[in-house]
Amino acid sequence: MGTHILVPIDGSRPAWAALEHALTAHAPTALTVLSVIDPLEEMYLAEDQLEPATVTVARDHHEDRLEDARGRVRRTGFSGDLELVIKTGRPQAVIPEYADEEDVDQIVMGSTGRTGLERIVLGSVAEAVTRRSAVPVTTVRE
Repeated sequence: MGTHILVPIDGSRPAWAALEHALTAHAPTALTVLSVIDPLEEMYLAEDQLEPATVTVARDHHEDRLEDARGRVRRTGFSGDLELVIKTGRPQAVIPEYADEEDVDQIVMGSTGRTGLERIVLGSVAEAVTRRSAVPVTTVRE
């Protein structure tokens, strides 16, 4: 049985570096790229409280990000199973929950290295995922 790796992406350079690292250092047979619509980061309360046009714009943005990921994965010659997923919620909770539900073997994610007030207000997603995850988490900085 092969290795199923989950790579959450947020469009940052460390996230793209994590995707590359997952493909080159871990050689997965299955890869899931996850983009999480964070209602707090998007300054929304919840998807069901948004205007339909606003939800569509947010989803379109995340779909574009996943298409970019698909192109990057294809350029590496990856021949395993590739799944592109969009979820809504707090990434700190969504990422480990998804890993549990989908039998992921490893999470590989970027770390932006927030400091100061930004870290206090927004926290470290990578740190929270590492604490909550039942599977190993590799963090990558560019």
